[in-house]
Amino acid sequence: MADPHEDVLKLLKQDLTEQAFVMVNAYLQDHPQDPQMRFWQGNLWVKKGVSNKASEVFLRLTQDYPELSEPYNNLGILQFQAGDFLSAKSSFESALKVQPDFVNAMENLGDTYLLLARSTLDQAKELDPKSTSTKYKLELIHQMLSEWSKHPKK
Repeated sequence: MADPHEDVLKLLKQDLTEQAFVMVNAYLQDHPQDPQMRFWQGNLWVKKGVSNKASEVFLRLTQDYPELSEPYNNLGILQFQAGDFLSAKSSFESALKVQPDFVNAMENLGDTYLLLARSTLDQAKELDPKSTSTKYKLELIHQMLSEWSKHPKK
């Protein structure tokens, strides 16, 4: 008897997104609470470029399975990409509460802090355009972001 989880994993490894998506959705019709299939469904929505559906899946997973760290992390990534850094920060922190040694969530949280710092310093610069310390800090952040873009995350 074939294991549908293994079948989906094989399709994902072969980058057969559409076939995997069909199989995941068919399986979820009979097993709507399966966390692994739901997680894959969220990731497949991301691959299809439908971030709002993926966000819904990951959010529901965090509500139904708060002991799982990955859905928090993936939800945080989507929030980060949408520019909602405060929500992303909260999601990454939740992932780390569940799994304190989750390196990807740590790195994602660090990236979020960096962009939150830039946003806050941009606001400070608007309020006090003559501030040399704000200007200096923003220059450092821009240098870091320039280097960051040369080393994309895997």
